[in-house]
Amino acid sequence: MLRKNFITLVAAVATMSRFLLLTGVILLMADHSLAQDYSPDPTPMQCQLIKQAVAQYGFAAARRHALERQMFHETYKGEALVQISDRL
Repeated sequence: MLRKNFITLVAAVATMSRFLLLTGVILLMADHSLAQDYSPDPTPMQCQLIKQAVAQYGFAAARRHALERQMFHETYKGEALVQISDRL
């Protein structure tokens, strides 16, 4: 009888520890990075940052920095934004 209760207790502890581990992993994954905007167009804040980088470092240096640190299609959007703002 005592052995049967012990086995049941061990199984309950194992189940509870799995549940707590799973809950912890889910809570750690749900941070603020999941709330970022992944729209295809740059946000107004990103547009302002691109314009400031071009004004401070020049177009060639800002483009080279973007190509080193971002994907090509993101850099292309920034170039298009600068060209559109130059026309206005």
